[in-house]
This record gives sequence, C-alpha cells and structure tokens, in this order.
Amino acid sequence: MSGGDAEAVGQVKDHALGLRVLGGFVVLYVAVWLTTLVLGVGPNMLMRHLGVPDSTRILIGSTISRSGTLAATLFLSAVALRRVAGLSPREVMLPFRNGWWRDLLVGLVLAGGAMGLLFVLERAAGWLTVRDWRWNEAPGAVWLRSAWLALLANLLAAAGEEAMFRGYLLPGLRRAWGKGAALAVMAVLFAVPHLLVSGAAETHWAVFTAALALPGLMLGWTALRSGDLWLPVGIHFAWNLVQGDLLNLTGSPAGGIVFGAVTEQTGPAWFVGTSYGIEVGVSGILALLSVFGGVWLWTAIGQRRKPRVAV
Repeated sequence: MSGGDAEAVGQVKDHALGLRVLGGFVVLYVAVWLTTLVLGVGPNMLMRHLGVPDSTRILIGSTISRSGTLAATLFLSAVALRRVAGLSPREVMLPFRNGWWRDLLVGLVLAGGAMGLLFVLERAAGWLTVRDWRWNEAPGAVWLRSAWLALLANLLAAAGEEAMFRGYLLPGLRRAWGKGAALAVMAVLFAVPHLLVSGAAETHWAVFTAALALPGLMLGWTALRSGDLWLPVGIHFAWNLVQGDLLNLTGSPAGGIVFGAVTEQTGPAWFVGTSYGIEVGVSGILALLSVFGGVWLWTAIGQRRKPRVAV
C-alpha cells in the first residue's frame, strides 16, 4: 500500500517502517557530518603542508569541502530514500520535469522579496543602519571570494538540508505515519541541530526549537504541495543568502562571507531576532507568512494549469 493509499483509508501506519526511516536518518546525518569533516580537514592540511597562502587555501579548501559535501549529501539522501523508504529519488527530490526552473525561480523571488521588505521596514523604523556596502570597502578579489564562498555555503545549506529533511525524511515518514505526523516529526528534527549554531544560545532552547520548527513546517508543506524540492530549495537558498550575506539583517561584522550590506542592527530582539537570525523574532514569522501565501498562490495557479496542459 502506498503512502497516499494509507492516508486515504484512515492513516494505516507502518511503525516498523517509520523507525527504519528514523534510523536511516541518523546514519545519513552522521555520514554527511563525517564527509564534511574529512573534506574540511584533509585538503586544508595538505595545502598547509605545501605552503599554500592562507587566502588561496581558504578559497580552494572551502570550495572542495562545500561542493564535495553537497554532492555526497544529495547522493546519500537519494540512496537512503530508495533503500529505506522504497521511493524513487527521481520523482521525489529534484526531477528535471517541465517547468522545474520556474519553481526554483519563484522560490528565490518569494524569499528574497520577503527579506528585502524587512530590510526596507527596519531601515524606515531606524533599527537597521547601512554603514557601507562590502564591494565599496573591500578589494575586488576579496569581495569576489566572499561572494563565491557565500554562494557555496548557502547552496550547501539549502540543497543539502532539503535533500535530507524534505527529500528523504519527510517522504519516508509520510509513507509510514501519514502527512501530519511526518511534518511534525520532521520539523522538530530540523530545528534541533540548529541549537548548536552560533547565536542559538541567545534564545531559550525550547523557544528556539519551536521557532526553528516553523520554517521546517513551511518548507515541508511547500515540498508536499509542489511535489518535489525545487521550490523549497529556492526559498531556503534565498532566505539564508539574502538575509545574512547580502542584506545582513542581523548586523554581522563585515568580513567572512558577508558580501553585501555592512550594517548595524539596533532593533528590539522581539521583532528583529538575534545574531542567529530573524527566525526567533516577529520579523521571521512575518516573512514566513508572506512566503507561505506566495507558495499557496503559485501552486494553486499550477494546479489550475495542469488540466489544460493535459488536454
């Protein structure tokens, strides 16, 4: 019986499959972590031994680590989805169907537009001050390196996390336990690892977990509604890139992979969030609601269009 059939006849649950999916997720997560460790440490150690300058070593090492980890994450998630959940990665994850690029583009526009609106609102309220733009104060080569590393880091976070959480975990749990339980468990498991990220300790762990589960729910709902990962990958990528490294809504110090606005954040934490991000503030909820509405409208248009295409 398929996951859809199980839901249709009253949520017939396969608890053994659900436990296998959860166990497979633990193995998948550890395998990705080990891959990140090996690819992060190995090339850097080799280049240090060869006397490669720090700037070149960081550029090459980060490129190898992030691109290699992304490739490994996509591959391992696809293997786990097929072997543990018995589902086809080509259908569930990133199929190159007609119009896939439109879903990706709409996701980028929805999340990027939400971040842009917050940027304008916070500047108008006097909470966010733009002291300069990174491309004005940094040498061209430094700026290009920051922009490249930002693109890689956010692509790894977006496509990698979507593959693991919405590509493998959510469909597997849905087949075992139904859509509601799958979304709830996936959202909590998505939030928990973020407790170890810099800035998370500024918020009580329970509040932080609840706050981070909301984006997990939105991205999971988006994946189920759109039928694959292109739309959530676009949202996830633009949400992180535009918020943190382009518009710098958290007021992070210049340097690292910030390649856009050099800002100072003075707004109240209850609204703007913390150094972690907007997700733990009211601004994050507003952004989620705007993206949610955009996804609903876009997918509704797509569903109305399908019968005409079929005819």
